Formats: sequence, C-alpha cells, structure tokens
Amino acid sequence: MVGLGLSNRQARVYLALLKIGDAKARRLAGFTSIERQEVYRLLGELEQLGLVKRCLTVPTRFAAVPIGEGTGLLIEHRLTELNLLTKRAMSLSKKLNQIIRNPEQDIPTFGTVSEAESEKNYQSAIEKAQYRFQAVLGWVQFRQLCFLFDVALLEAVKRGVAVEVLTEQPPKHCLPQWVKAALVAYPNFKLKTLSEAPSAAFCVFDGAQAVVAFNPCSRLTKGLELWTGHPALVGAFQACFWGKWDKC
Repeated sequence: MVGLGLSNRQARVYLALLKIGDAKARRLAGFTSIERQEVYRLLGELEQLGLVKRCLTVPTRFAAVPIGEGTGLLIEHRLTELNLLTKRAMSLSKKLNQIIRNPEQDIPTFGTVSEAESEKNYQSAIEKAQYRFQAVLGWVQFRQLCFLFDVALLEAVKRGVAVEVLTEQPPKHCLPQWVKAALVAYPNFKLKTLSEAPSAAFCVFDGAQAVVAFNPCSRLTKGLELWTGHPALVGAFQACFWGKWDKC
C-alpha cells in the first residue's frame, strides 16, 4: 500500500477498516494505536482518495472500499501523478535547452569582433535572456541602452530576468522615466552607481555570453566590440562584475 502512494499511517487505517468493517473513529484509534484526532485527519485524506466512505449514521461511521477497487484507484492516482511529472519534466527540459547553449547555434565566440551588427546583437541577446543581464557602463552608454532597448529591457524585467546595471554617477534627475518607474515596481531591476566612469564597459547575458567595448568611452553600439561565448572569458567578466557590484 505504501508503494502505491499511501503513507504508513494511511495504510494502517485503511487496512484496519478492511479487517473490522465499518467503524467509528474512536474504535479505529484504539485498533491502530493512533490518536483519534489524527485518525479523523487520515480518514479525511483516505476519503479524498476514494478509499473510504462516510456512513450516514450518528455517530459517524466509516467503511473501506474493497481492496481490489482501492488498489485500482491508487494506481490511477499514481498514473496521473506520473503524467503531470512527465509534462513538468518536458517543460523544464525545454526551458533549460533555451538557456544552455547548443554548440551548433550561431553564437559569437572568442575572436569574433562585430561592429555593423552590434545593435542587432544587443537586441537579440536581451530578448533571449532567460534569467540575468548584467552590465558595467559609462553614463552615456547607459542612456543609450535605456533609449535603444527600452522595450526589450522592460519585457525582460517583466518576465523575471534579473537586470543589474552598474554605471557612473549621473547628473541629478537624469534617469529616464521608465527606469525610475521600473526600479520601484520590479525588485529584479537594480541600479548602482560609481563615483567615476568605469575603466571597462561590458555586458554579460545569462552567464553564457559577454560583450566588451574596446573603448569604454565610446557610444554603446559604435566602435569595435568583442562578443564572446568562451566560458573562461565570460566567467572572468562575471567575476569582475560581482567584484564591482559588491563594493558599491
């Protein structure tokens, strides 16, 4: 019975009812050495499973369904649980496949430098982000990020992506309005500031790929940039980000 999904105590109560026939909770408590209040709870659970029926008597008595019918019901419950687990496993596998890179996909790797497709690369990387986007940017670059990719960033925040940006201290009251609103509405959208411009500008997407500007003072999508999916380089950029983030 336990192998079919019942707890040890549920099985004891069900088998006791099969043996003694319909009975009150008090008698079951004495027969199974389980406290009466606990017996009531177990009877309720067994009733939901269809293994126990409540007799319309005063005081209330309970009866167990035949063992053949009971085991059949338990098998049906287990099959339903297995079907649900299968669907969840397939859904999880699909999500993980979206996060974990496929070597055959056209993802920028170490040595790939892109300028003409830079804006398209940012747009695609933000839209595909599943759980985290991190950036260390100069103030001009951050403003560009907010204006060029505002829709993609806000959609990422809404779907639960952790967006964490580190930028230099801006002039007063210069944050874009949507950024101010998002910082209040979404706890997964965070912004920290440095007292001066960063010595390097880079972004990390899902810990899987990164982009670094050769000139940290250049505009976000102008000038030479290195897009890399090399685990060692991406890990180095992520470690650098957390080091700066923790110090702010």
